[in-house]
Amino acid sequence: MNKTLVTESPTQRYLGTKMLIAFITMMNMFIPLSMGLYLPALPTMGSQLNCSPVMINLTF
Repeated sequence: MNKTLVTESPTQRYLGTKMLIAFITMMNMFIPLSMGLYLPALPTMGSQLNCSPVMINLTF
């Protein structure tokens, strides 16, 4: 049996390498933004849901 090994690295089909890096970078920029929006809402969420702060912190 003649087995051939694939030596080429797989590439992303729809985005080029530069666009894939840009996409991953932009997705990582949303993490601090979402935390900045979520943290100030924690006390209000606790009062509206009648939960202790410990239970609200478990949503992280």
